[in-house]
Amino acid sequence: MSAEHPPILDPTVLGELRELLEDAYGDLLQNFLDDLAEQLPAMEEALMRGAAMTLGQIAHKLKSASGSIGALRLSALAFELEQLGKSGDVSRALPVLAQLEAVAHDTQRAISAELTA
Repeated sequence: MSAEHPPILDPTVLGELRELLEDAYGDLLQNFLDDLAEQLPAMEEALMRGAAMTLGQIAHKLKSASGSIGALRLSALAFELEQLGKSGDVSRALPVLAQLEAVAHDTQRAISAELTA
């Protein structure tokens, strides 16, 4: 595993969360999925409006939440979008957002599998 392609979900982080949270583990993952379903269209809308600061803020929230549950690839892409938003120039954000959306779908599938395991 390279730094360029971290895993969709870090099994070490998930194991620690499962042990720490016990019964609340599933709720945490479901809440993440619910938030993700709201954040993706909000980022698309911010990009289409050219709202760089809004895009950066949403990406920052996603970066933090993703990192905390071990969704490392999603977190890395959200960080890229956050930086683009902070720069005020979203002209290069569309391909990053497209990548992020693809990884978000992979992450959603991986979390759904984790919830049913």
